[in-house]
Amino acid sequence: MEKVFENSDLVSVVIPVYNVKDFLEKCIESVVQQTYKNIEILLIDDGSTDGSDVICDKYCKKDNRIKVFHKKNGGLSDARNYGISKSTGKFITFIDSDDYVSDDYVEYLYELLIENKTNISACGHFILKNGKTLKKNIVNKKRFTKTEALNAILYDREIDICSWGKLYNKKLFDDIRFPKEKIFEDTGTTFQLFDKCDYISVGDECKYYYIIRSNSITTKEFNIKKMDLIEMTNNMCEYIIRKYPNLRLGCNRRTIWAYMSTYTKIVFTPKSKYIEEKKLIKNYIKNNRKIVLKDKNISRRDRLSLIIFLFGDNIFKIIWQLYKKI
Repeated sequence: MEKVFENSDLVSVVIPVYNVKDFLEKCIESVVQQTYKNIEILLIDDGSTDGSDVICDKYCKKDNRIKVFHKKNGGLSDARNYGISKSTGKFITFIDSDDYVSDDYVEYLYELLIENKTNISACGHFILKNGKTLKKNIVNKKRFTKTEALNAILYDREIDICSWGKLYNKKLFDDIRFPKEKIFEDTGTTFQLFDKCDYISVGDECKYYYIIRSNSITTKEFNIKKMDLIEMTNNMCEYIIRKYPNLRLGCNRRTIWAYMSTYTKIVFTPKSKYIEEKKLIKNYIKNNRKIVLKDKNISRRDRLSLIIFLFGDNIFKIIWQLYKKI
């Protein structure tokens, strides 16, 4: 039987939209069908040119909870920030327009947040890629202190750094916005939101479906914007170390992960391209890998990738391609 929330708080669902017409309807439908009914759905059309804007307008006519805003293209951060400024709910959540959610996504996060008296709640998520489905971040339902939550995102365990899959008290965004003209914007934002909370609620169920597309921002071939990951991670870790020096080990791990993640993409570019960037990345890994390898808390994947790095670019590329296939 469907649960009814009497006098429930208004939840704003912000969905940035840019050229995702093949995925958009499934995303919107999953939100319209939420068991938690007191929601407003903000579709932020970020200058789409593929007909996604028409789909937004079509749904706006179907459901009076949907609000559509058409704006000049400014990127994901700009669209989310625009959505924050136009939202009127006490709580806010973000959903990427090429993903979708379970019909009790909002209900689950809302109950988690209210029951545990926190300002942020998070759920696990499914990863969908090439017809395969994986579960990510499954934990026993619990409350994390802010330092536990920060440490979890530094080691990429239990809590994901992504802004989606979470419900926030909107007051947290009074003085925080996503960094404009940057990709990996979540890395530059989530830690700040966590730092404003005493506790973060984390649920043990997957309610968000994250789709990995071959032409998405994160999966496209290397370009200079991919260096934003290193910048965003450095900014985050400098802040955390300054305020929570006991989390330095986790920061070391997260920083070298950012360099290694960027290396796995830049290593496949022609030798004549991004010469200085390659040199910077490889030098950092060479100079810091031993420190991180001494950390007993790093994952087996992290440890293996740092060891394989020693064998040179060609061997690394072969093994990395095999790993992706597996």
